[in-house]
Amino acid sequence: MSSENPERAVPAHDVADRHAAADRPPRRRDLPVLGGDAGPLRAVASGEPEIELVALVSDTTAEVAVAWRGRDPRVRLVRHDRRLGAEVARNTGVRAASGEWLAFLDSHEWWLPESLSLRFAAAAASEAPVVHSECVVCRRGDDAPLPFGVPPMAGDVYCDVLACPGPMLQGLLVARTVLQALGPLDERIVSYQEWDTAIRLARLAPFAFVAEPTFVYDCTQFDSISRDPHRTVAGYRMVVLKHRWAILKNLGPRGVSDHLAALSVVHREAHDAASARVLWLAASLAWPLRPESSWRRLASRVLRRDHSR
Repeated sequence: MSSENPERAVPAHDVADRHAAADRPPRRRDLPVLGGDAGPLRAVASGEPEIELVALVSDTTAEVAVAWRGRDPRVRLVRHDRRLGAEVARNTGVRAASGEWLAFLDSHEWWLPESLSLRFAAAAASEAPVVHSECVVCRRGDDAPLPFGVPPMAGDVYCDVLACPGPMLQGLLVARTVLQALGPLDERIVSYQEWDTAIRLARLAPFAFVAEPTFVYDCTQFDSISRDPHRTVAGYRMVVLKHRWAILKNLGPRGVSDHLAALSVVHREAHDAASARVLWLAASLAWPLRPESSWRRLASRVLRRDHSR
């Protein structure tokens, strides 16, 4: 999902450099936000007056964004001539933000009113330079948003995120020092971008987790591209291949088998039965003692949200 749509675009936040100011808690006035439309604007306005919103806009969304800027002096616009994809927009937003902590929000999501305060508190309490959180999800046919069930990863989570997608990008709060060490987000990944980002972050720093939901994950507006199973296959394969040696080193043959089994399932979802069978056989050979039910649980966890936006 592109973050260039100002009808809920990319936000980023600023708390205060915990290394330079370890003797004081994060300050809201140090916080810039890269951000979206009425959803994040309403959420931020409800409790965070000292925030800069940097909205990524393209020609198709500039008129709406200019209207926001007229309503709220915190809004600053950064322009792309055309839609360039989510990771390009996020990298542009990171470069444009002036703060020491960053957070992200995509165009179909919005923050809940205490989103920033909860993550600030977790950052201050844990001294972890990366914070992620639970969310609630809106799906078609549901009467009300429901808890999503983000895995509560905290501390050294590197092996956890190598094993399976976990933290969601919209729930992250990351110290700029860590993002600088990380380098640009990988713009080649076509889906599962947040998984790749979480793996890279976890290699550098410990995580903290906020159990209370901090944003709404809206699954009611996905278009045909978002639902493209071939993008899901391609993205999952790209992340696994990119981190294959780390997976083997840290998780062993069993971890490799898990991902081969998950890839088998996503190929089946893409109606590629031949590849699905080959991958399932490879998974069985890599770890023959692993029961099929555990593979299916992993695959279900992998496929429970759409990563292709």
